[in-house]
Amino acid sequence: MARLISATLATLLLAGAGLTHAADLRISGKWSGTFTNAKGDSGEDSLVVKEAKGVITGMWSGMAVTGSRMGEDIFLCKGVQDERRYEVIFRLSADGKEVTVNYRAAYKENGEDRTYLGTSKLKLVK
Repeated sequence: MARLISATLATLLLAGAGLTHAADLRISGKWSGTFTNAKGDSGEDSLVVKEAKGVITGMWSGMAVTGSRMGEDIFLCKGVQDERRYEVIFRLSADGKEVTVNYRAAYKENGEDRTYLGTSKLKLVK
């Protein structure tokens, strides 16, 4: 079930990847903004990331993330923090000044697998 949710999320977000025509979009930089998630949490969010040859590495809200470019404006990453596994999709705006972060967090609670979704809206700081 978790694989199906993950595959569906990635398919939906990648479906519009060809809509951006800017060939020079880069995610490298420092980003800040806010997040909300399905658990009702919200707050400040940040991303500091570097891209080299389509591979990205960085820190998203204090968690190390690694991944790769999936299209002109889409990056797929993973990270682990506090026994939660995150699958993260970063999508750049057409002008490259904003990034939308959609994520799925998976964890165990009382021996049961749990997941929740969240979204962040970040703006380029530098």
